[in-house]
Amino acid sequence: MELNPRANSTLTNGVSAKIFGWTEPGTKIVVNGQKVPVTNMGFSWKNSDLSIKGNILRVKASNPNGSEEEVRSFVIEQ
Repeated sequence: MELNPRANSTLTNGVSAKIFGWTEPGTKIVVNGQKVPVTNMGFSWKNSDLSIKGNILRVKASNPNGSEEEVRSFVIEQ
């Protein structure tokens, strides 16, 4: 998955991160506990709000071949 802005960036409170990428069709993608749709061609994307209290993104992908989780954090300023 690609992420904009990059992990560990210093951001302003209330900004959104864009999470997107390609995977095998049928893969289940979950970002911070919310299921993200995957197209029949395997593309997935989501905007996720970041804040001082919610400055971590957990992206989990799973399919019959296994699962993988990435955790990325950000520095949030007021």
